[in-house]
Amino acid sequence: MASEKDLEKEIEDDLSESMSKAQIDKMIKFLHTHTDYKVIKGHELRHSTPKVKIESEPPPRPPPPPPIRKSSFLHTSGVRGKSFFGDVSTSYSAFQRPKFPIFSGEAKSEATFDVWMFEVKCVLREGNFSDPVILQSVRGSLKGKARSLLLSLPEDASPQQILEKLEGVYGNVYTSEALLEKFYKETQQPSQSVADFGMTLESIIQPAVEKGDISFDTKNEMLRSKFWSGIRDPLLKNSSRYKFDTVKDFDQLRKEIRAIELELANSEKAVSTVQHQPISTDSVKLDDIY
Repeated sequence: MASEKDLEKEIEDDLSESMSKAQIDKMIKFLHTHTDYKVIKGHELRHSTPKVKIESEPPPRPPPPPPIRKSSFLHTSGVRGKSFFGDVSTSYSAFQRPKFPIFSGEAKSEATFDVWMFEVKCVLREGNFSDPVILQSVRGSLKGKARSLLLSLPEDASPQQILEKLEGVYGNVYTSEALLEKFYKETQQPSQSVADFGMTLESIIQPAVEKGDISFDTKNEMLRSKFWSGIRDPLLKNSSRYKFDTVKDFDQLRKEIRAIELELANSEKAVSTVQHQPISTDSVKLDDIY
């Protein structure tokens, strides 16, 4: 079997016999010019190295965009707001504080101690604000003598400690027996509406309820009975008797009697008095008789 070198030698001999070197060069030049073929000489082939195509790696991915920060203008008390980027859910801000009524411990105070303490206890129970924030609001709501009591407390006193201090000075110290005695002696004042009279009765009996000496059911029946029996106007009392017998809830009874009170007041204004005008007669002029 002929080797590869013998085959190449045989091809060269055949080409040399049939074609001259000039013809071969002319054919190579034609191939280079008019075709995609390229003839490489023997010594060039031995010294050349094939080029290996290296596949390029894919370009790296761009970094992710930075996270969108919430707008500080929307940090309000537990509301949902709209920013430039859409809906943003916010929570209670540290810059917002609860507002309490002013209490000074004097007669001209904006609110009574019971009302002021009720507002503070409600905020503490809800838990929407931290103790330092509530403490700032409590201090800001105290004026005059009530504020001077804070000087006897440590600087890091909690809101609960301030409540205990003020309750010892301004809180209700009546016993339940004394409160009940005052409750049953209370009567409606001449210029007092039935609504105000009912509120007065509630404020008297409420401390006894908070102490646990009176249940809510007992409180309702006591208020209902004392409220109707203490009405000053006999006409209003007689007109509302059937409401007292049928309505068992104090708040509803007060509402019904207020409506009757308004009807009676409007009916009194509608009554017009009949005025009788004297009949005028022409005076007769008499000549003086001498």
